[in-house]
Amino acid sequence: MNPFENFFWETVFSDSLIFWVWINQIQPFKFFISLFLKFYTLFFVLPLFYLWAYGPSFGKYGGIGGQPHEFVCSHLAGMSPEFWKKNEKECSLLVLNHFLQFLTFGNVFLYVFLAKCCFNFLVRRRQQ
Repeated sequence: MNPFENFFWETVFSDSLIFWVWINQIQPFKFFISLFLKFYTLFFVLPLFYLWAYGPSFGKYGGIGGQPHEFVCSHLAGMSPEFWKKNEKECSLLVLNHFLQFLTFGNVFLYVFLAKCCFNFLVRRRQQ
Protein backbone atom coordinates (compact mmCIF):
# COMPACT_ATOMS: atom_id res chain seq x y z
CA MET A 1 0.00 0.00 0.00
CA ASN A 2 1.14 3.52 -0.69
CA PRO A 3 1.32 6.12 2.14
CA PHE A 4 -2.05 7.59 1.19
CA GLU A 5 -3.79 4.22 1.49
CA ASN A 6 -2.26 3.75 4.95
CA PHE A 7 -3.38 7.26 5.93
CA PHE A 8 -6.85 6.53 4.51
CA TRP A 9 -7.33 3.36 6.54
CA GLU A 10 -6.02 4.94 9.73
CA THR A 11 -8.26 8.02 9.39
CA VAL A 12 -11.52 6.65 8.00
CA PHE A 13 -11.88 3.52 10.03
CA SER A 14 -10.60 4.92 13.30
CA ASP A 15 -12.56 8.20 13.38
CA SER A 16 -15.76 7.89 11.37
CA LEU A 17 -17.27 4.74 12.85
CA ILE A 18 -18.00 6.04 16.35
CA PHE A 19 -21.54 4.66 16.35
CA TRP A 20 -20.33 1.21 15.33
CA VAL A 21 -17.69 1.28 18.04
CA TRP A 22 -20.34 2.21 20.60
CA ILE A 23 -22.77 -0.53 19.56
CA ASN A 24 -19.87 -2.95 19.21
CA GLN A 25 -19.39 -2.71 22.97
CA ILE A 26 -22.74 -4.45 23.47
CA GLN A 27 -21.59 -8.05 23.70
CA PRO A 28 -24.23 -9.88 21.57
CA PHE A 29 -23.74 -7.51 18.66
CA LYS A 30 -19.94 -7.69 18.48
CA PHE A 31 -19.75 -10.58 16.05
CA PHE A 32 -22.47 -9.28 13.75
CA ILE A 33 -21.17 -5.71 13.65
CA SER A 34 -17.66 -6.95 12.93
CA LEU A 35 -18.97 -9.22 10.17
CA PHE A 36 -21.05 -6.38 8.70
CA LEU A 37 -18.09 -3.96 8.69
CA LYS A 38 -15.83 -6.53 7.03
CA PHE A 39 -18.47 -7.27 4.40
CA TYR A 40 -19.14 -3.55 3.82
CA THR A 41 -15.43 -2.77 3.53
CA LEU A 42 -14.59 -5.71 1.29
CA PHE A 43 -17.52 -5.49 -1.10
CA PHE A 44 -18.33 -1.78 -1.10
CA VAL A 45 -15.61 0.53 0.22
CA LEU A 46 -12.62 -1.17 -1.43
CA PRO A 47 -14.16 -1.30 -4.93
CA LEU A 48 -15.23 2.34 -4.60
CA PHE A 49 -11.76 3.28 -3.38
CA TYR A 50 -10.03 1.64 -6.34
CA LEU A 51 -12.62 3.04 -8.77
CA TRP A 52 -11.99 6.48 -7.32
CA ALA A 53 -8.18 6.14 -7.18
CA TYR A 54 -7.72 4.80 -10.69
CA GLY A 55 -10.97 5.72 -12.43
CA PRO A 56 -11.63 8.66 -14.74
CA SER A 57 -12.28 12.16 -13.52
CA PHE A 58 -15.04 14.44 -14.77
CA GLY A 59 -13.92 17.89 -13.73
CA LYS A 60 -13.82 17.89 -9.94
CA TYR A 61 -16.09 14.84 -9.76
CA GLY A 62 -15.31 11.16 -10.02
CA GLY A 63 -11.93 9.51 -9.70
CA ILE A 64 -8.42 10.91 -9.78
CA GLY A 65 -7.18 8.69 -12.60
CA GLY A 66 -4.08 7.41 -10.78
CA GLN A 67 -2.45 10.85 -10.74
CA PRO A 68 0.00 11.83 -7.99
CA HIS A 69 -1.66 13.59 -5.11
CA GLU A 70 0.15 16.89 -5.70
CA PHE A 71 -1.56 17.22 -9.08
CA VAL A 72 -4.94 16.23 -7.66
CA CYS A 73 -4.63 18.83 -4.90
CA SER A 74 -3.51 21.49 -7.36
CA HIS A 75 -6.55 20.70 -9.51
CA LEU A 76 -8.95 20.74 -6.54
CA ALA A 77 -7.56 23.83 -4.80
CA GLY A 78 -6.06 25.80 -7.68
CA MET A 79 -2.53 26.01 -6.25
CA SER A 80 0.71 24.77 -7.77
CA PRO A 81 1.88 21.17 -7.31
CA GLU A 82 5.10 22.46 -5.70
CA PHE A 83 3.05 24.02 -2.90
CA TRP A 84 1.37 20.68 -2.24
CA LYS A 85 4.70 18.80 -2.25
CA LYS A 86 5.73 21.00 0.69
CA ASN A 87 2.36 20.58 2.46
CA GLU A 88 1.92 16.85 2.06
CA LYS A 89 -0.30 16.30 5.12
CA GLU A 90 -2.80 18.98 4.07
CA CYS A 91 -2.81 17.51 0.58
CA SER A 92 -3.55 14.05 1.98
CA LEU A 93 -6.44 15.50 3.97
CA LEU A 94 -7.80 17.24 0.88
CA VAL A 95 -7.56 14.04 -1.17
CA LEU A 96 -9.13 12.03 1.65
CA ASN A 97 -11.97 14.54 1.86
CA HIS A 98 -12.47 14.19 -1.89
CA PHE A 99 -12.71 10.40 -1.52
CA LEU A 100 -15.13 10.69 1.42
CA GLN A 101 -17.41 12.82 -0.76
CA PHE A 102 -17.27 10.08 -3.39
CA LEU A 103 -17.97 7.44 -0.73
CA THR A 104 -20.92 9.43 0.62
CA PHE A 105 -22.44 9.48 -2.85
CA GLY A 106 -21.89 5.73 -3.07
CA ASN A 107 -23.51 5.22 0.35
CA VAL A 108 -26.59 7.20 -0.68
CA PHE A 109 -26.80 5.21 -3.92
CA LEU A 110 -26.52 1.95 -1.95
CA TYR A 111 -29.21 3.08 0.50
CA VAL A 112 -31.64 4.00 -2.30
CA PHE A 113 -30.91 0.72 -4.09
CA LEU A 114 -31.51 -1.36 -0.95
CA ALA A 115 -34.68 0.59 -0.11
CA LYS A 116 -35.99 -0.03 -3.65
CA CYS A 117 -35.19 -3.76 -3.38
CA CYS A 118 -36.97 -4.02 -0.02
CA PHE A 119 -39.98 -2.12 -1.35
CA ASN A 120 -40.19 -4.37 -4.43
CA PHE A 121 -39.90 -7.46 -2.23
CA LEU A 122 -42.72 -6.28 0.03
CA VAL A 123 -44.94 -5.37 -2.91
CA ARG A 124 -44.42 -8.76 -4.56
CA ARG A 125 -45.01 -10.57 -1.29
CA ARG A 126 -48.25 -8.68 -0.72
CA GLN A 127 -49.51 -9.50 -4.23
CA GLN A 128 -49.08 -13.24 -3.66
